[in-house]
Amino acid sequence: MDLEYTITIRFDGLDAEDHEIDLFTLGESLQGLARIAGTVGHFAATQEYSRYFRSHELKVLAKEPRENCFSIDVVFEFIRQHQILAGTFPAALTGLIAWLLHRATKKDTPGADLSAKLLETLRELAGQNAEQTARLHGIMERMVVDLRPSFKQAFAPVGVSCRTLTIITPQRSDTFDETDKASLLLPINDEITELQDWVVLITELDLERGTCKARLAADPDEKRINSIITDPLLKQHNNPYSLAMAAGEPLPVRAKAHIQDGSIKRLYISDVGI
Repeated sequence: MDLEYTITIRFDGLDAEDHEIDLFTLGESLQGLARIAGTVGHFAATQEYSRYFRSHELKVLAKEPRENCFSIDVVFEFIRQHQILAGTFPAALTGLIAWLLHRATKKDTPGADLSAKLLETLRELAGQNAEQTARLHGIMERMVVDLRPSFKQAFAPVGVSCRTLTIITPQRSDTFDETDKASLLLPINDEITELQDWVVLITELDLERGTCKARLAADPDEKRINSIITDPLLKQHNNPYSLAMAAGEPLPVRAKAHIQDGSIKRLYISDVGI
């Protein structure tokens, strides 16, 4: 083996809290992550885009799972040495994967910062050649579309057997949750709003799954909205959500809304409002 580079895939919450995870969704997730990692790794090493594993300049391997919730190390084993690999490959690989995942899920992040880092990475890969940099940027945009099925596979356990998926490298750590998965799965005519203030009346609450049914306090006669609560405060005894439901009182929250055909289909509640 000439060179090896490792990233960690970590699943947290739900079954993963007991160091277990649904095998079917795990297998689906690993297939998607392998496709993403292999394609991006080959691109970072060669500046060429290929979706065919047999033509890639590296292998993507997995080590044994670990019990800090549920983690798997993904190892990149290079088939032959490249000059770029000695210094720039790890940071390039990390940045490219982070940009793709944030772009595909429309995740809240300093977009300008990520875009600037992407451009910096592509310039380095292109040897500061402007025409080559533009070509590489076009390939990255194409990957966002072409790898969409693989992104969906990668998120398979989220909301089913775990609450979050985290990509960990020495350079950075990025955590994705059910809101990010929902953005990825949305039909083109749907949307996820920005984080907003809402006032809700909670009528049902599942503390174990972190789900609830609620009505908007401004429209108490409207149909209840299925909601997901990602706020860690929900795990505490006498948390605001349980107390508000028991008292039948409205609760201000911070949440994103999944809008479909102009109606709220789901709320993703992240914390209690003021």
